[in-house]
Amino acid sequence: MPFSIRIVVVSPRRLIRTGLATLLRGQPHIKQIGEAEDVNLTAADFDVALWDIRDRKPERVPLRFVALLHDSADSRAWIDVGASGIVLENASVEELLDALRQVARGETYLPPPIAKQVVSSLAAHTSTNQLIEPLTEREREVLSLLAQGSSNKDIAQRLYLSVRTVEGHLANVYGKLQVKSRTEAALWAIQNL
Repeated sequence: MPFSIRIVVVSPRRLIRTGLATLLRGQPHIKQIGEAEDVNLTAADFDVALWDIRDRKPERVPLRFVALLHDSADSRAWIDVGASGIVLENASVEELLDALRQVARGETYLPPPIAKQVVSSLAAHTSTNQLIEPLTEREREVLSLLAQGSSNKDIAQRLYLSVRTVEGHLANVYGKLQVKSRTEAALWAIQNL
């Protein structure tokens, strides 16, 4: 069965919301497009949200989301609350589609300038020698698979664990690395493993 994505476009601005939804309709791999003014919606209905977050404060949301930003200044704050992807308003349509596909697969998408900014920020905050406690072998395995873009379900299947156990290992990893999100943990792993 081909990979298909259910996307909800979230924006308080109807013209932007409708324009993005129209742009995405008919694209390969996109099965369903929804529109919402606010991100507080039923997460079960969609795989990923494309969220136009201009003038919004970072907040946690109930599903994986790609943050559509005016500029990169707030990217770290959005990553900290769980954004799996960041796309700037001046991105190409292909870049937007790549971001949505990657995030729907459980991966992370950051444009190179934002990735560089986040890695620099993490390097200043955390290094291998500053771990609160060393990672266990299993935590390293889970973190390595996370950095390769695997979802919790994929990690569980590869390591013969339950999804709940993977979530527990990731919670321990986040605490030891002093990071708040999957994206930060993946970037730390890329730098240090």
